[in-house]
Amino acid sequence: MLLESPLAEDSRSLSATPLLAVAFIPALVMLAFAGLSPLETAANSQSPASIQPVPLEIRIAADGSILFAGAEFADQSRPALQHAWEAIHKQGFDPASTLVIVRADREVATGNVQKVIASAQTIGFRRFVLRPARPSNTAGPQP
Repeated sequence: MLLESPLAEDSRSLSATPLLAVAFIPALVMLAFAGLSPLETAANSQSPASIQPVPLEIRIAADGSILFAGAEFADQSRPALQHAWEAIHKQGFDPASTLVIVRADREVATGNVQKVIASAQTIGFRRFVLRPARPSNTAGPQP
């Protein structure tokens, strides 16, 4: 006498649950990770929009002279800033998003620093960082 299990009848019918799981889980995984292709990610990181120009640095000496792009301007830095703006624009960058670092000597009046920044703003620069002047008699890298 053979004993039949109560599951014997059910084993003849197919359950759709495992079939659905096998079909839909890989589809969901593909949809979730479709935008994360390594080739596309590498290509996007090299796009010109992700590359920023080198920050501009303006130095204001204790005597009020302005050093910019390797040249000294006694009272007016506007022509040099205008030239820098045009050069950045010709390279395909947005000059308004270019960082301008203003380094002023401790003895420089705040009003003089504000005039330099205002001059750069009228040309079209919008991002500024104020930093102290680097000591000229100290050797080694400065932050």
